[in-house]
Amino acid sequence: VVKNNGPSAAKNVLISDNVDSFFEIAFYSTDGSIYNEWNGSLDLTGDLANGAEYTIYIKGILAEDQCSDISNTASVTSENDDNVANNTSTVNTPVEDNISPVITGMPANITVSNDPGICGAVVTWNAPMASDNCGVESFTSTWNPGDEFSVGTTTVTYTAKDAANNSVEQSFTV
Repeated sequence: VVKNNGPSAAKNVLISDNVDSFFEIAFYSTDGSIYNEWNGSLDLTGDLANGAEYTIYIKGILAEDQCSDISNTASVTSENDDNVANNTSTVNTPVEDNISPVITGMPANITVSNDPGICGAVVTWNAPMASDNCGVESFTSTWNPGDEFSVGTTTVTYTAKDAANNSVEQSFTV
């Protein structure tokens, strides 16, 4: 919301907002329904009367690695207002991470014979890896390479979780 606090009409108002650092692409609307691509500024082409407000909606597609809240500052300039101290507005917008981590390199099911002299086997495999657009907070497994497994079928489950509590599980059997 842009508001002219006076004391007179603001002439040839230009609203500037550099949002490209956190949006892959940004759009704006003056009515909340029809959006156009944002190019960094909007010329109101005319005067903004003393006490008048003008609302601009900005939305966009966040960069995938944008994991922290956005602090966005818009500035307003006009032909007859030299007081830039009251010509900015900052809005803090929380970012919600809803992308789950990804587990790669998950082993296929493993079948082995028991080790001589024991009713089980020590089983090894290449451990998978986890990644996430905002970082993996924990990556756990119910069993580890080199553990001894009893005769029978055992499920090995890997779980990756990020800071937003998004999680993914993948399993294989031994």
